[in-house]
Amino acid sequence: MKKPDYKEGVVMKPPLPLQYCFVLTTALFLNGCGEKLPPGMPSPVPCDVIVTQEGKTLPGAVVRLHPIEGGSWSAAGLTDESGKAVLYTMDRFKGAVSGKYKVIVSKTEFEPGDAVPGLRPGETATPEMMKGLRLAANFYVVEERYGNEETTPLVIEVAKGTRMYIVDVGKAVRIKIKER
Repeated sequence: MKKPDYKEGVVMKPPLPLQYCFVLTTALFLNGCGEKLPPGMPSPVPCDVIVTQEGKTLPGAVVRLHPIEGGSWSAAGLTDESGKAVLYTMDRFKGAVSGKYKVIVSKTEFEPGDAVPGLRPGETATPEMMKGLRLAANFYVVEERYGNEETTPLVIEVAKGTRMYIVDVGKAVRIKIKER
């Protein structure tokens, strides 16, 4: 019996038609993997928004784009540590539909309150126990006007070819959110 011609450690290439089959199968598979857009929705344009406050980037802010000219496709994202929000339309489609938008930016911070001394698990603190203690509170750290579509002065126009938009939310604030 004749030994096959090969060298140890050498990988043989498959025949050329088999390579084409692999490439074709992969292309067909990847083409069918994308989620289809809803009826009437134009393809979103990839875009990111960088939020600054007092010249520094603002991490942890919620960014929403509200269409101005009667559009119905809003987009949103959350800023990362570098202040950049990657926007998504309908939370699934990366980018925003081309058009003019009001930019809504909000960010809150939570400040925990003081622990009640002597309070055991399952016990409810009495008003006497709470005297002099600092209560937990939530604060706006971006002026409220930027967090409302009616009052925000921020406007951008999303268009093909422009991927990055920078918006500034003015001075840093710390406004206690009133309890309801």
